[in-house]
Amino acid sequence: MPRSIQPLTSALEGQTLKLSCNTSSRSLPADHGLSSYILWQDELNVTIGRPGDKKYVVNAEGQLEILNLEYSDMGRQVTCTSSDRAEGVATPPVSDPSPPYEIRIQGKPSAMNIILTPPLETKIIRIELESLDYTCTANCEPRCTVKWSFKRQGHLIFSPLQLSESHILNLKVTQKDRGTYRCNATNKHGEASREFNLEVYYLNTPVLIVNQTMEDRSIVVMEEDLISLTCLVDAFPAPHIRWNSPIAKELSTKKDYFPAASSGEVLHNIYSTTFSMSSIKVEDSGMYSCEVNNSVSSVKEHINISVLGPPSLANIPGLKLTPAYFRDFSHNVSLNVSFVIKSFPEPSVVAVTSTGNNSESSQNEDMASDVSITKVPKYKGKDYLTQFTFSVIRVIDINDKDRTFTLTFNNSKFSRDFRFILMDIGPPKAATNISTPDIQHDSVQLMWRPGPNWGLKQYFGVEFRCLDNTQCNSTWMTAIPNVPEQATNGPWTKVSITNLKPGTDYEFRILSINSRGSVTSEPFQRRTAEMAIITELPQKEETEELNYGIIAGIIAAAVAIIFITIVIYVAAHKTNCASRKKDGTRSTYVNVGGLALRDSRKGLSQGDTLQTNAHTSDLPKVNIEQLKSLYKLSNDSPEKDKATPESASTEIVVTTL
Repeated sequence: MPRSIQPLTSALEGQTLKLSCNTSSRSLPADHGLSSYILWQDELNVTIGRPGDKKYVVNAEGQLEILNLEYSDMGRQVTCTSSDRAEGVATPPVSDPSPPYEIRIQGKPSAMNIILTPPLETKIIRIELESLDYTCTANCEPRCTVKWSFKRQGHLIFSPLQLSESHILNLKVTQKDRGTYRCNATNKHGEASREFNLEVYYLNTPVLIVNQTMEDRSIVVMEEDLISLTCLVDAFPAPHIRWNSPIAKELSTKKDYFPAASSGEVLHNIYSTTFSMSSIKVEDSGMYSCEVNNSVSSVKEHINISVLGPPSLANIPGLKLTPAYFRDFSHNVSLNVSFVIKSFPEPSVVAVTSTGNNSESSQNEDMASDVSITKVPKYKGKDYLTQFTFSVIRVIDINDKDRTFTLTFNNSKFSRDFRFILMDIGPPKAATNISTPDIQHDSVQLMWRPGPNWGLKQYFGVEFRCLDNTQCNSTWMTAIPNVPEQATNGPWTKVSITNLKPGTDYEFRILSINSRGSVTSEPFQRRTAEMAIITELPQKEETEELNYGIIAGIIAAAVAIIFITIVIYVAAHKTNCASRKKDGTRSTYVNVGGLALRDSRKGLSQGDTLQTNAHTSDLPKVNIEQLKSLYKLSNDSPEKDKATPESASTEIVVTTL
């Protein structure tokens, strides 16, 4: 006799679930008309529905009624068995237990019924192009339909997602996938949902803008122009942006952030950094880079800036065209000079002319037979630097002395002339920066810088004369001859002239000499220092007498001060005693810890104050008990003053006199 359980009502929360146990008998005819006895048991085989059970009730028809259904009843199981009630049969046949009936409470789903795998976090972060995988299931009765919906960041409405399986969310996230995702569970009783917010981290390629115009990889500007370089990037989270110069130096910039704005389905977070040059130079040419990084990645964009400028002389040591070149015309003369020109585009020498010393007209120097010019572009790898070598290949003779050469440089935008003169080597130029750092009564120290000397060996002579005919010789004399140029302290030459007279005016000059002649500096005057006057000191005996007098005076003053202090103290003390006698008080001294205490009261009592010549920091508080063995009154005290502090236990505050 197999059994089966059928629900007669819906299993709704708070209501009654009625279950019926279907029976049939094989031991009696089908129309026997006898009732079956039904026994109900739970999942632990405990009989339920007995009289007095407030949760489970078996009614007259043998049906089980489960009262006031709760969600805690979800999943519980019941079984039923039956037997025939036949008269005269001591042990009626009993059926096998029915299959378990599991209680499934029906109702509106709640968020607790929705399960997300993997476990849900309130905020999910993904880097662009990473995967997002979530499975949503719902434990509902009746069964729920599960679907995903999406609300894009910045929007207000959720829209259903078109997925191959409605309960499985699987995405390769992009910037447009930022927003809120919701899993909806729905049955005939209602719906519930759970949701999370997806934040997408990303970093897009920067956009470079020059003077508010979007540029590609290169730009050409004119020298002295105002240039503004802006690096614009869409990124989240906020990136760090820096502009680098062609030599990889970080440039000072202004930073901006634009409020998030949507473009179609995408919400942009725009950041920018701007670098400005108020007057750009040719040497500012080069590759500038914008470097951007955040927690996602780092990217870099470049822009090559070419600055157009006229030819000018580059200040490179050893490679600068000078205004004059010196040659010894007593020998064979050659001229070969190298220099660097700063210009962009790359310049060329298009003409060379020269003008003689006594000629007002210029002559063309043939660039094939008279002069030679070679160039090497991109000196030190820089587009705006070009190295030139200029050589005179014709014979240079005395007619070329003081000849001025003019070189005409040209590029596609500018033309510029540069000149230099070819001069004969001669005597040195006069010494410069002459100074006298130290002047004594009998000496003067001189310092100077050597003048131009065309590379020849040079010597110096120091000459002087006295300007006071009554004191010394007024003719020029050589103080120090043949001072070599190489005997220098850096670029300076330093000498000292001695055996001079004190307090006397002298005139000095520097003679510069090389193999081609000599030159004398302009004379200059200096006065030696006066002789120091030494005052004779007093004799030893006089000094000692003076010292003894001073000491005696100091001692007398000290004695007088002490005497005056004692007089003032005695007067004050007498005044104080007289005042106390008017009150009938007296003074008694005690010794506490080596400190003298004076009692100026009619008797020692609780709460009184002792006065002491000690500082309060030495005796902050004294307990009367500590004074019992130390405090004594004088013999002439009245009877009431003979009281001892036997009964006192309070503290006595000690104050200074």
